Amino acid sequence: MATTDVAVKYDIAFIEELYEYLPKHIKSIAGSEHIISYLSSQGLIQRDRLFELALAENSNGKYIMCSKAARDFTDDSDAKSVTVNYREKDGRITPNVIITNIRNKVGALRVMAYDEINEEFRYYYIFDYDSVRAYDRIEFSILSNSKYNNGECGYELDSFAQLAQF
Repeated sequence: MATTDVAVKYDIAFIEELYEYLPKHIKSIAGSEHIISYLSSQGLIQRDRLFELALAENSNGKYIMCSKAARDFTDDSDAKSVTVNYREKDGRITPNVIITNIRNKVGALRVMAYDEINEEFRYYYIFDYDSVRAYDRIEFSILSNSKYNNGECGYELDSFAQLAQF
């Protein structure tokens, strides 16, 4: 997917957050952080692929990356990076996580959500989304006790490392 100029600022935030989790052989190259930062500012790095690489690298061998239909990893899970979407509802602004293109997925979703307003990342492991598969999207507020963050269908996790090893 091509990165639009509007989305580049989000890619930069994700990529800067993920850099510390990349494989050592990438980080050991002199100037790699600067190079990756520059390339991401130009929209030349695919943040989802970098997210997948960082997850697999930090999974302690639980899974590896694969490029098969409907999954990103050998445990059949999939990685999704999203931005928190602020919407007005009933006169209040609510921050929502919206995950799309889930219809054909076969396993759990590892989700990294960037909240630009609060300048923070949130991490979710969603294992049951059959009830919304036909809609091809999951949507929930980060402020609510949703089944996607309370353990019924998924969990909100405390860190990237926890997400990678879940």
